[in-house]
Amino acid sequence: MRIYRDLNKIEEEECVATIGIFDGVHNGHKHLFSELKQKAKELNKETAVITFWPHPKIVLQKDNSSEIRFLTTIEEKIDLIDNFGIDNLYIIPFTQDFAKISAFDFMYQYLFQKMHISHLIIGHNQTIGNERERNLDNIKEYSTKCNFSVSTIDSKLLNDKKISSSKIREYISNGEIELANEFLGYNFFINGTVVHGDQIGRKIDFPTANVRVNHPYKLIPQQGVYAVLVKINGIAHKGMMNVGTRPTVTKSTEVVLEVNLFDFNEEIYRDNISIELIKQIRTEKHFNSLQELKDQLINDKIIITEVLNNYNL
Repeated sequence: MRIYRDLNKIEEEECVATIGIFDGVHNGHKHLFSELKQKAKELNKETAVITFWPHPKIVLQKDNSSEIRFLTTIEEKIDLIDNFGIDNLYIIPFTQDFAKISAFDFMYQYLFQKMHISHLIIGHNQTIGNERERNLDNIKEYSTKCNFSVSTIDSKLLNDKKISSSKIREYISNGEIELANEFLGYNFFINGTVVHGDQIGRKIDFPTANVRVNHPYKLIPQQGVYAVLVKINGIAHKGMMNVGTRPTVTKSTEVVLEVNLFDFNEEIYRDNISIELIKQIRTEKHFNSLQELKDQLINDKIIITEVLNNYNL
């Protein structure tokens, strides 16, 4: 997949494109990309996905910046889109000035002049331009003036529910990881770097790797204990992760990610790891002593081992 961050370097090759934020690159997007590839095949054109970075919410600050969280970073999004066999990815730098552009000017200056779109596929509720134009008749009128065609695609449903990034973010924020993964089409993951902790876990025979999340806007799940698969240097390991403030051992309000890897004793300090969340088994609790915490962790491991039995690593 060719990746263009400088839109002036796009090759003059007509393509069939779709446009969106694509947070999570989930099963709904998979449905859209399948339609995109089919249309491109019919027209004998290459495929192109158009997205934006930074996220418009970050630039426009329409929400409290401390609450803005996403399923995927731009790097993760690139990897996921590449997995679908897309030919070209155009990443439009989203700025305050870009946010002011009209729907017609965007379609003419960007889609037609820079990206050489011959056909555009959009969702029924797609918005374009600073006026958030969503009237399909207007969009088709603009596209005709820009010498390309437009078609729409229905939203993908799963169990009669629309697959959407906002719904998946809601599931993860509520600890409903299994539902989130079903909508995503893969296990929700968090990439991070192993950093030094206070090593309290070692005192109770549950050594943990403290993980610093690599991106400030990455969505962190509800506080609690999770069954996880952890990839280290491309190799997956079973384990459990606690997300929370560790009320038994500290009065801090900082949310920390701690991973205990089963049957693992290698040194991974400073390593980059990827944590796939499988299931939440309980919310975070306060215990009256380290012994009570240890007893609970023993029980947690039994439950999580059963949850992960289906994974042959």
